[in-house]
Amino acid sequence: MKYTLKQIETACLETCERFEGYYLDWMNNFVSVQGYADFYDLPLDYARQRIRIGRKIHEKNTAKKA
Repeated sequence: MKYTLKQIETACLETCERFEGYYLDWMNNFVSVQGYADFYDLPLDYARQRIRIGRKIHEKNTAKKA
């Protein structure tokens, strides 16, 4: 299946927004990564990875605005 550049760009933006949302959810609603992992029934390593990726995206996005 071939995708247009616009479709690829849209998918990338949506993925970045999703991961940034994971990070912000963790920042605003949880005391620990373990609590986040437990709440969403995720393996701890997977939760850490989600948050790490989301943090990088968030930091990049907020640096652009500064």
